[in-house]
Amino acid sequence: MANRQNKVIEGLVNPAVVGGFTLIADDITVDDGAVVTITFPAYTIWTVFVQTTGTSVAKTKAVSSGVGTVTLTATGNGTISYIIVASVNTTVADLDIGTDATYSITPVR
Repeated sequence: MANRQNKVIEGLVNPAVVGGFTLIADDITVDDGAVVTITFPAYTIWTVFVQTTGTSVAKTKAVSSGVGTVTLTATGNGTISYIIVASVNTTVADLDIGTDATYSITPVR
């Protein structure tokens, strides 16, 4: 299969808000066991949203030397739809709430 360039948004109108914001989205038709790997410049991958019409999809995300890698593995034939939210210049650690039963996040404007 040919390589695809599918970057949807890079940066914002006001880069002082979140400089280097990256949003990548796509739909891919897959067979059972297919592995889709998406690589792109990144310091942090904030989140990966994945939906499939197959049985399920396993996902992994990692950043190494300024390159983000998301791997999606299909279980069952169908379509994988994904949205990746990342940053090319901001590093944010994953939040670990441990055994807390509830955790509140209040957005700051």
